[in-house]
Amino acid sequence: VKVSGEVLNPNSIVYLSGRGLKSYINGAGGFADNARKRGAYIKYPNGSAKATTKFLFFNAYPKVKPGSEIFVPKRPEREKMNAQTWIGIGTAVASMAAIVVSLIRQ
Repeated sequence: VKVSGEVLNPNSIVYLSGRGLKSYINGAGGFADNARKRGAYIKYPNGSAKATTKFLFFNAYPKVKPGSEIFVPKRPEREKMNAQTWIGIGTAVASMAAIVVSLIRQ
C-alpha cells in the first residue's frame, strides 16, 4: 500500500489484512501539520477511488485493499488579514452604527 501526500514519511507499506486507513497513515509517520485529514482518499488498483466521509461526529474511512494508494491532500493556505482590511471592516461597522443611531433618533 503506497501512502503519499501530506504525511511525515511518504512510503510503501506491506499490506496486512484488517488494518485500516489510519493505521497505514500512522505507519507513514502520521499526518503532517498542513494535512487536510478529512480529504484523505484511497485510489484502488482498478482505478476507482473512495474518500473519507463524515456522519454526524464520526469519520467513516474506506477499506484498504492490496495495491491501493492512500493520498492525503494539502490544506489550502489561509490569507491573513492585513491592516488595510481591518481598517475597512472598522469603517464599515462605524458607518452602520452611525446609520442605526440616526434612524433611532428620528
